[in-house]
Amino acid sequence: MKLAYLVHLNMDANTGVFKKIYQQIHTWIKLGHDAELFVITRKLSVAQAVNQLISGSHVFMYKTMIERLQTMNEAIRAILRFSPDATYFRRDMYYPPIAKLARALPLVLEINSDEGAELWQYNKVQWLYHILTRPLLDKNVSGMIFVTNELSCKGYYGRLNLPKETVANGIILSDFPQLPISPVSKPNLLFIGVPAFWHGIDKIVYLAQKFPEWTFHMIGISKTDIINPPSNMVLYGSLNYQDYLDIAIQCHVGIGTLALHRNGMNEASPLKVREYLAMGLPVIIGYKDTDFSGNEPFLLYLPNTENNVRDNLSAIEKFVYKWMDKRVERFQIKHLDYNEKERKRLDFIDKVRSGK
Repeated sequence: MKLAYLVHLNMDANTGVFKKIYQQIHTWIKLGHDAELFVITRKLSVAQAVNQLISGSHVFMYKTMIERLQTMNEAIRAILRFSPDATYFRRDMYYPPIAKLARALPLVLEINSDEGAELWQYNKVQWLYHILTRPLLDKNVSGMIFVTNELSCKGYYGRLNLPKETVANGIILSDFPQLPISPVSKPNLLFIGVPAFWHGIDKIVYLAQKFPEWTFHMIGISKTDIINPPSNMVLYGSLNYQDYLDIAIQCHVGIGTLALHRNGMNEASPLKVREYLAMGLPVIIGYKDTDFSGNEPFLLYLPNTENNVRDNLSAIEKFVYKWMDKRVERFQIKHLDYNEKERKRLDFIDKVRSGK
């Protein structure tokens, strides 16, 4: 297939979102498809990273909201000149040019979160605009791919009568070394992420206070994100993979999202959890993971509630000490590999664009 991948991207190149897009487009090409990436951004660092890492990409930059709409128009014209069999669009705010594109070519949307709940927390004006305008695009799309089953079935999306597929987040397992057993004698825990409210950074702070003999390594979290962090919490800010690998080697357990309830969600498939598992780290999470049954010994499932950490300190302690001298085996997580995920995604795109 000939595919255009359209995304509005303002996140740094070392974030999970950028990594996912990078891996998707490269996997599509590796699997024999003619795929090109079309990126809209206001960040020069994103433009530079895309041009450096992804050949055949198209970057459109803007500064103001008016320029943003103009830039989207430019991107749509470039896609129409490219004339793909289908366009893949990572969900964003509604722009009239996107609806025009959806009427001209098969368009498949990728839905990664309950964006209504996120925008309600972030900006009420944007929330209202999104809720009122998203049907203008969605009535023209050919299909939707969701990152969780929950998203495809609940609320607004559950009421849509169009082709749907669920493809949870994956990674290229071979990109990550299986770490040896940590040489550190006391528990070291690793968090990788951004200070978003649904990650529950405050809960990790509470956990660090309750276990002062443990060390908590916080990658992606800086001193401006936590006021008076506990002395056993190390804040690194943003680091690339090579920089945080040396830190991960010391660690025994990874920490995933602990407050997804604040985002109105119960299910997720975060990239950072897949990275932990690929490196052999067991993980503490507070939600249902799309790719797992709930009975895996290497995942500690906490209830998706506000007090999930506070009410389960003994379970957390037992889990951490249980995994002090063990790692997750690669065969236990082979279904997370990107090749398997992207074949499923591409099969769905091919199906809906051909009307099967």
